[in-house]
Amino acid sequence: MRCACAGTLAVVLALVAAPAMAQPVQDDYYISVNWDEQIVAGGGSGYNGGEWYWYENTTWWNQWFYNDPYDPDRWKVIDLGFDIRVLDPTQDSYFEIVVNWSTGWWSDLGNDYPPTPPLTPAEEEDFIGRSDPPFIQLYDTLGETVEHYDFHYDIWDFNPEWVSIDVWGWNFELTDGYIWHECIPEPTALSLIALGGLALLRRR
Repeated sequence: MRCACAGTLAVVLALVAAPAMAQPVQDDYYISVNWDEQIVAGGGSGYNGGEWYWYENTTWWNQWFYNDPYDPDRWKVIDLGFDIRVLDPTQDSYFEIVVNWSTGWWSDLGNDYPPTPPLTPAEEEDFIGRSDPPFIQLYDTLGETVEHYDFHYDIWDFNPEWVSIDVWGWNFELTDGYIWHECIPEPTALSLIALGGLALLRRR
């Protein structure tokens, strides 16, 4: 009997929670930056044809991807990965990567585009959130052989409208980059659903 109740509860959770969950979105990106920190190749499936934007206040190269509408009652799950190697083996290299997201203040302005430059330092701080510290920092350790990395990150406070990949450094080639981003209900919402379903089963 206990197993039947557990199975029924799982069905209840699936039926109630599924409509509140958005489908995960997969985007891709690639970028090569020379020793002078300038892009020599880059693109992806992001905003404005996969354009990379330079943020002079924080010295990041950034590509934006549309998410779901801003929602303070949900949260965001992000998985990302890429291949990387040195662009010019005769020079030293450096590489960092983080994820960004647009804040609720930006979405409240009603813009149909991400917070792209030009931005003042104060505007960038108000309109953009950033993972900290970087997922990885590689100084003069990249070789000609391709290395692969995967990372996971959660944005707990809200579901942002836009997410982005930020890279910084010089003399690197990043290929086959991917980012999965998914909007899901708050853990508290799922807990309430579970408690409600359990109470219903007990009454029965």
